[in-house]
Amino acid sequence: MKRWIPLISSFALTVVLAAGLTLLDTSWNGNGKQDGGMNQRQAEQAPGISPLYLDSDNIVDVMTRTGLNGELARVQIKPQLLAVDVLLSAQTRREDMLLDFAELARLSFHHTENIHQLLVRVLTTDQSGKELLLASWEAERSVWLELGEKENVTASRIIPAMNGFYLTKAGEDFFKP
Repeated sequence: MKRWIPLISSFALTVVLAAGLTLLDTSWNGNGKQDGGMNQRQAEQAPGISPLYLDSDNIVDVMTRTGLNGELARVQIKPQLLAVDVLLSAQTRREDMLLDFAELARLSFHHTENIHQLLVRVLTTDQSGKELLLASWEAERSVWLELGEKENVTASRIIPAMNGFYLTKAGEDFFKP
């Protein structure tokens, strides 16, 4: 029996250590700041919690939780810049595309501290599988935050009127009723 004691002790210590590291990992967010174990949505809704620092370590986790209507085709992050390609299906409406733009802007400018420019391209594929550019949008934090404070601002009204929004000929054809 005595020969089993070191083995059982080692196993128990390993289990306790693994559980402790798991708890420690869940109480720290991706940029080394403690957030009390809250998930991102709770942190966004709680007052006094600092915004997320978006980087290559957490971009995949953050972007997969965006709930876009389109499918993420490419995401690139550089200092102060987030570039996203969204692939739309043939059934997507123009309003859904604009809601995706607004959701990406909200994520980039309201919930992060380090993204100051957002570049979005919206693509679809034709029957041959070739990608077509439908629309593009370049947004800046200062402009978006200023416009977002106004009353009755909706994505379908404000984004097409902003500088930096471009709907291609293919996009016009794609969104015709």
